Amino acid sequence: MKDYVIVVYATHAHGMYQALIDDANAFNVPITLLGWGEKWVGYRQKMKAILDFVRTLPTETIVISLDAYDTKMARRPQGAIDVFKELNVDICFSSERTAFAPMDLIIRSIFKNTCSDVELKYINAGMYMGYAGAIANLLTHVMYVHPKENDDQLMINLECERLSTMFNIHVDQSKIIFNNIHVSQMFTNIASKSCSSYFIGYPGSGGSTTFEPMLLMSRLKRDFVDYSKMIMKNNENRLSRCAILFLLIWVVYLYCR
Repeated sequence: MKDYVIVVYATHAHGMYQALIDDANAFNVPITLLGWGEKWVGYRQKMKAILDFVRTLPTETIVISLDAYDTKMARRPQGAIDVFKELNVDICFSSERTAFAPMDLIIRSIFKNTCSDVELKYINAGMYMGYAGAIANLLTHVMYVHPKENDDQLMINLECERLSTMFNIHVDQSKIIFNNIHVSQMFTNIASKSCSSYFIGYPGSGGSTTFEPMLLMSRLKRDFVDYSKMIMKNNENRLSRCAILFLLIWVVYLYCR
């Protein structure tokens, strides 16, 4: 019996979902699927489903949570388990940053990371792994502290400093286990083929490893609606809010033209 499980939340087939399933089959590892057939409400719904699932597992089971729509399983997962155990931590999160300065300003305004040791990056909540007991306690905490917030990534980044006092957390800034290649980096010809990480994510791409305008436009439209509300709500200075919102509109225009 394996001492780990891989879990994804997907309401339907989209983006890279089938490719991820194919990767898992090639490595002969099962994937636990949550949420299939449900109406998508938001990321809190995903957090709740994962929380309910990990509560059913022995506390020392290692859980790998992946984004169902934009993740590639590049290497055999058992290797990631070995690396994780060597880290001697409770939870390991993936990290992310963009290759486009205006986008970085927008992202850091939305996902205000409170961990001082996460340099110029923020935690990406789409890919992480840890012990079931620790993950259950962490998700319970962030959902309790932010009862009206719907975005998992925002909650975890806001709580990063406090969570670091409650759990032994590692953010994979060296991209040993997780590597997030942001959509803006696709313009810089960064090749994932040379990447030695076990799991590669393509956040913001709409579910593709390459620049696909239609998929990207669909994703950016959704992000614009969701994140423009966060910017206007979370930034105290009105001029700052307007400037960042303008940058967001500009970035969407550049990516979609």
